[in-house]
Amino acid sequence: MKETRLAAVAIERIFVKHLEFDSPDTPQVFDLNWTPKLRFDINAGQKQLEEERYEVWLRLKVEAEVKKCTAFKLLLVQAGYFRIRGLEGEKLGRALMVTCPDILFPYAREAAHSAVQKASFPSLTLAPIDFDAIYRRVISQQKAQAARDDAEIVN
Repeated sequence: MKETRLAAVAIERIFVKHLEFDSPDTPQVFDLNWTPKLRFDINAGQKQLEEERYEVWLRLKVEAEVKKCTAFKLLLVQAGYFRIRGLEGEKLGRALMVTCPDILFPYAREAAHSAVQKASFPSLTLAPIDFDAIYRRVISQQKAQAARDDAEIVN
């Protein structure tokens, strides 16, 4: 009789892999009215470490500018080791690009908030991110590009 293994995503460890914080225009930025212009960028990545074991990370970049002064620049890489078994193909891709980032994001949000607060700036509250919607959009774009590539080969 063949043994049936259930699909599972298990967290082994969650950690800050990299953190940079720079506030080049302090202390003068503290004297300005706090109406920052924020630039925000986030992306996710992963690599397989061994069979069923993956490192997944979120790279978060936030820059705050007030009246042409750079209040702060934050670069954070929040990572985790995950053991994923019983998943292949698209289901594995979804776990790596949706489930794991969903788990990591609250930790990244807290680490970013803490770094900004410790630098004496007002709270940085990052809105939740729908990683599933992003994943669906990326897959849709990849399929559309593949269809265009196939059409070019035929023509």
